[in-house]
Amino acid sequence: MTRVILVLVLVVLAVVFLIKRHKHTSDFSDEVVIRTVKSIFSEARRRRMSKDEFIKALKRKFHCTSKEAVYLVGKARTLKLIGVEHHDVMLL
Repeated sequence: MTRVILVLVLVVLAVVFLIKRHKHTSDFSDEVVIRTVKSIFSEARRRRMSKDEFIKALKRKFHCTSKEAVYLVGKARTLKLIGVEHHDVMLL
């Protein structure tokens, strides 16, 4: 009985891991991040905004958690789309 429960728990954890991994590879692809970051700044009609405001916009666009939004900020910085200066984010 305990082995069955243990196997079920492991299967559920594996499924959750695979779903999360799939989301990162498909939703957070470079092309999608580039397009979304540019649309966030074009909707705001400015080239600089606060980091909190930018993270909220990422959360709204990607329907993700704060942790995933911070990951996307790092990815956008790696792609040289944005620059972060103190508490501001600017489009490069």
